[in-house]
Amino acid sequence: MVYDTRRARMVVFGGSFASETWEYDGLDWSQRTPATPPATRAAAAMAYDEARGVSVLFGGLWLGVVMGDTWEWDGTNWVAASYPGAPPARSHHSMVFDAARARIMMRGGGPVSGNPDDTWIWDGISWSTLPGPVPTTSFRFEPMVYDRDRGTVLHLSPGAIAAESITRVWSANGWDSHGAPATGTALPYRHSYSAAYDPVRRRAWLFGGRTDHSTYGDLWEWDGTAASNLLPHGPGCPGPAGTPTLEMDHPRLGGGWFVSLTGPYPATAFVFGLGDTTWGPIPLPAPLASLGMPGCSLNLAPESWCLVAPTSGVAAYMINATATQGLSPFTAYCQALCFSPGANTFGAVVSDSVRVLVGRY
Repeated sequence: MVYDTRRARMVVFGGSFASETWEYDGLDWSQRTPATPPATRAAAAMAYDEARGVSVLFGGLWLGVVMGDTWEWDGTNWVAASYPGAPPARSHHSMVFDAARARIMMRGGGPVSGNPDDTWIWDGISWSTLPGPVPTTSFRFEPMVYDRDRGTVLHLSPGAIAAESITRVWSANGWDSHGAPATGTALPYRHSYSAAYDPVRRRAWLFGGRTDHSTYGDLWEWDGTAASNLLPHGPGCPGPAGTPTLEMDHPRLGGGWFVSLTGPYPATAFVFGLGDTTWGPIPLPAPLASLGMPGCSLNLAPESWCLVAPTSGVAAYMINATATQGLSPFTAYCQALCFSPGANTFGAVVSDSVRVLVGRY
């Protein structure tokens, strides 16, 4: 079911035993009788293309046959789309219109067995796969919604990975995963739920769902600000042991979390900051070649640092954030300076940098 914004009505197609098209205008339901309806199917997905004013349907399942056809409804008739290439046939998938990029996004679902791990877009002419990172797990029975205020696509996934609660956000760089809450507020595992975006309160809603043993009737919301997350930020530079890589566990307001780095470094300085555009008069990232570190750069504006000696090859530091309990979620950055005699004139290399979204869970 989708909402046709141009004609101000809901559009519904199909079901378990029907090839029917119905519309609801806010007062009454009416059955439409198009000349060329799609074949009977269940578990298909639809999205309304606001840029072209058509409802788009893809795939589905009927009598054990998984479908991979694309149809468009213009309010009068269904038209089968002809295009070069096509996504693999699937059912129980999700589609949503990405208004910021004027295209329909499709993800998840699967054939009778197995789930495709891909993300596709439909621009009205052809299907194409999206570049950039994709989630490491596929999903079925899990809808996506479009966040109009932030211009992103959200995939709310309560239980997609070992009963964890994950919210994935699509940006220009690919999918970012917002981890499960560190407190007891994680959504219980479920599938086959409904989701929608509330533009008035600027948050996504999730309702209901089921498992093999339970049926849910609860309502959850995602405000896009409370979740903590770790995102890649900037590159490091290589030394004799390769490029050092930061590792960090789940950050949270009012709590503490560890940052660590593994490697043959006699000492490591963890550097923390709140900005990444300038450091005083110096624009960032700042090349460090003038200090004898060619190919290295400072990716953040330092606010504090801590020098750590390794234990069994691992330098680790606990960030105590108990004083942040009453603060609003904020963004911080971390990078490490790893002393490596002989790596260059300065005798050190830098790690990659991480952007840390410190939230309430």
